[in-house]
Amino acid sequence: SSSSSSRRGVRPIRCQGANKQVESISQKIASVEAENAKLKAKLERVKSTRKAEEKKTMATKKAAGGGGTDDEIDEIERLRRENEELRRLAEERIRVLTARQQAEEAEEEADQEEVDAVLEDERPAEEPAPEPVEAAAEEPEEEVEEVVPEPELEPEP
Repeated sequence: SSSSSSRRGVRPIRCQGANKQVESISQKIASVEAENAKLKAKLERVKSTRKAEEKKTMATKKAAGGGGTDDEIDEIERLRRENEELRRLAEERIRVLTARQQAEEAEEEADQEEVDAVLEDERPAEEPAPEPVEAAAEEPEEEVEEVVPEPELEPEP
């Protein structure tokens, strides 16, 4: 039982490490999602600005930097796509870590079951020793019954 408790003491530490990795990745995902939200908001602002500029004359639009607006939109959309890809990669990493953690736990459980089985195989060799002691404890009662008639036989001669 002491080796099973020491084995079980090891597992939470490994799990804790994997949990910290998953937590760290989850925080990164949240950060990326927050960045995506900011980029989407900025994209909407740029698009609304662009629509407002389109209402102006062509000369006013060029003076306001309309060409730069298209570049800005392209850059924002590129960054958003990159962030979404990072989020997908982080989610995949979480799936891999979770699967690895579950595999390690299953392997540790199998190892522990093997250790327990070996210990159980050894126990029957050790446990019969106490059983004869119990049987020996029962035998003196029978011996007492046998010893009692003998003194009765001795006084007769």
